[in-house]
Amino acid sequence: MKVAVIGATGKAGSLIVSECLARGMEVTEIIRPASAEKAGEDAVVLLKDLFDLTTEDLRGFDAVVDAFGSASYGRGHEDVHVTSLRHLISIMEPIPEVWLLVVGGAGSLYTDNTRTRKVLEDIPEMFRAVPANMAEAFEELKKSKVNWTYFSPAANFRPDGVRTGRYILGRDEKILNSFGESTISYADYAIAMADEIEKKRFARKRFTAVSDTIFSDYPGEKDLFDLNAGLPFTRMGSFFGIFGGMGVLMRTSMSYQGGRIYIGSRRGDTPDPPKGNELFRLYPTYDGVKIGYAVHTTATELFLITAHGKIRICFADPHLMYIRGENGLGLRLERNMPPHDTLRKRTGKAWEANMRRRCSLVLNPLIGDIDADARFEWETFSTPSVRVSVLPDEKGEFLLAVDESLYSGTVRSSYPTYEEGLADVKADWEHFLEGIPHFGEEYPEFEELREQAAWILWSFIMGPSGRVKHPIIFMTGRAIASSWQMVQNAVALRNNMPLAVELLLNQIDEQSEDGQLPDFFDESKNLGQGIKPPIQGWGLLWIMKQHDLKKEIPEDKLLRLYEGYRRW
Repeated sequence: MKVAVIGATGKAGSLIVSECLARGMEVTEIIRPASAEKAGEDAVVLLKDLFDLTTEDLRGFDAVVDAFGSASYGRGHEDVHVTSLRHLISIMEPIPEVWLLVVGGAGSLYTDNTRTRKVLEDIPEMFRAVPANMAEAFEELKKSKVNWTYFSPAANFRPDGVRTGRYILGRDEKILNSFGESTISYADYAIAMADEIEKKRFARKRFTAVSDTIFSDYPGEKDLFDLNAGLPFTRMGSFFGIFGGMGVLMRTSMSYQGGRIYIGSRRGDTPDPPKGNELFRLYPTYDGVKIGYAVHTTATELFLITAHGKIRICFADPHLMYIRGENGLGLRLERNMPPHDTLRKRTGKAWEANMRRRCSLVLNPLIGDIDADARFEWETFSTPSVRVSVLPDEKGEFLLAVDESLYSGTVRSSYPTYEEGLADVKADWEHFLEGIPHFGEEYPEFEELREQAAWILWSFIMGPSGRVKHPIIFMTGRAIASSWQMVQNAVALRNNMPLAVELLLNQIDEQSEDGQLPDFFDESKNLGQGIKPPIQGWGLLWIMKQHDLKKEIPEDKLLRLYEGYRRW
């Protein structure tokens, strides 16, 4: 493929040249004569000012990349972007077989999918001249007969940015990466441009891209875990949380943020009720319209990051989830209810969703309001289609309390503040983390994974609830651990003896008259038709190497443990 790059000695142009050459393309650098000494060694060089180019100069190329910059013309020449593109349009309209790819600007991008505001409007007046002229030039290009593609970078176009080799594509709206940023490095931009030259996906269209910083040495706080991996955002002891599915982060998709996140239940894993574990699908909104978002995860808070601000989620206690929005953001909750599931009005502004095969959720806007569309249908004894809009108050804020319970829910007489709830869950998490061993100097490469491994354990612990009388642990994001896995986890958590003992005791609650321990059980059922390795004695021996059971376990629990394991 024969490619010409105008402005090939510039910061973006030189990287595009290098990327195309690395892929075996035949590249011609079109350079101003004054910049001849900057020409590369592996490309053909045409010394000519852009305004002196003719149709014949560009005939015969498969693609021409306009990486022209106005910097060399000095201040006061911001409109050179308009005049330069006009000149290219005039000489390329006679050769529609030659494809023009323009290194464009971000100012003409819409700020979000409502398409009511452009990035240009958020740029300070003193810096607006160049992006405004680039936006004007883009409008003229769209009206031309040129075979064109316009590539808008992210809002933050970084010459010194890391070459991650991974990027997220979008179309006419500003998009965010996995850390909620609109940013792309020049190096990743060059990769995306070379990919477009090879794949030709956006003929007579504009596209944009951001570097996906989850794949780079990101200087800020990284995601602790990935919702796509089947790990819900939750809290120790909780039976519900935030789940993801269908590509939440959308790292390499052509359309940004097409995945789903939802409030999901971890009660009664098998068999699944008709709706699976999904309770309510969640959508951030602005001015009543659903908008895109990026997800950022920490141990105690989950963030939905939008172009308008953040929605923050935490667990004030194991049964109480808080969702808080700012800057006029709202939230939409949607669910198609199966027969006998309902949404009904409760005290004050609260509503209660009864999912009879799972749980109850009380939705109470502590700040802001709720607009619920839930019409009752006698034929199915349900509110079949539920749409709940959480609305911000006059300050542009909302705080939604989501209270989960096994039985019908109630509206609490008082609620902690978001800050109090966050402080509570942080203290709970930090206490748990203290009991997780360090890898030590022998394995420094694993030390950074300690927190993630601890969080998985912490978030997998639930109960007590229903027939579960002691804390119990999952083996995956949605499935209870079996009796022998429960022992393995107790051994792993032996630095937290009160919890380890509870894990050893919970299976005894479901022990048969003959002493058989169940395969596994949850708060609603017992599966006892499986034989698992009898490793309880092995587990006790491991724990006894570091602990004196008689001194550290209350006598009533120690006797119950002894009697249960003796019968087993």
